[in-house]
Amino acid sequence: MSEFWKKLDNFWYHYKWRTIIISFFVIIAIICTVQMFQKKNYDYYIMYVGDENITKDRQQEIVDSFKKIGIDTDKNNEVAINFSQTVYDPQKAEYYANGVNASAENYLSGMTHLPYYIYIMSENVYEKYKDSGRFVKLNEVFGDTLPGEAYDDYALYLSKTSFAKNNKGLNSFSSDTVICLKVVPYIADKSGLQAEQTSFTNHMIMLRDIVKYGE
Repeated sequence: MSEFWKKLDNFWYHYKWRTIIISFFVIIAIICTVQMFQKKNYDYYIMYVGDENITKDRQQEIVDSFKKIGIDTDKNNEVAINFSQTVYDPQKAEYYANGVNASAENYLSGMTHLPYYIYIMSENVYEKYKDSGRFVKLNEVFGDTLPGEAYDDYALYLSKTSFAKNNKGLNSFSSDTVICLKVVPYIADKSGLQAEQTSFTNHMIMLRDIVKYGE
């Protein structure tokens, strides 16, 4: 056995467990660091809940449309939009049978504490949740005079806005699709609450700009 391997064997004999433990924590640190840099920060979080089939191409069109009125809130030279969809239709029994609706209802039960603030919803989904206390009254966004696109006190008809009419991806939603703004969740931590309030304000401004688009 060469001198090198003798030294290595001796080192391993005396420091095996210490080396294993240190290596474990180094690997964990590397993984966490990589994940931290790979995690994308978004300026806006928008969720569609309904049964419309939104393809990847249409999803990209929707994202590109919202970028037109978004601002770079974190000053990283990019307006990043997180647009997601949850399939749900309370009127379709087969959705309950295959678990789709159950999964959606489980998601919606915790929606207050998720990062999404702007919700685009089919009318029948919105009707099921409009009295849940999870949405902001329109008069808190627009004042006492509600926009002509108002569906009720909490939601707007998306299809009636000039923003939806004149932008790809959005102009394909059914006429009864509504858009609304989620309330700020209760958070005891002051810094966490401030971050949520900032995100809420940015999304509220976006909702105003949706109505004012083209003016």
